[in-house]
Amino acid sequence: MTAKLERLSTAIGAALGDKVASQAVALGELTVVVDSADYSAAAHILRDSPALRFEQLIDEAGPGVAAEHVGRQQRRLGMTLLEIFENGE
Repeated sequence: MTAKLERLSTAIGAALGDKVASQAVALGELTVVVDSADYSAAAHILRDSPALRFEQLIDEAGPGVAAEHVGRQQRRLGMTLLEIFENGE
């Protein structure tokens, strides 16, 4: 993991706290998983946190994919977020 991804992972973990179900790095990208019940709150935290400042939702994928989770169907949604301040420098 690059130093930049490690800092980002740490900052997201600190901001979202127990809302983070898991984090992983693959192919140079950080994936953060939150429960669907925390989705809206997590998105607002990622946007509003001065340490993170994710400003744009670039892509959304997979809203029709269902997975078994504790005996009930759960929808999974993937999002690509862009933080312009850091990436624009």
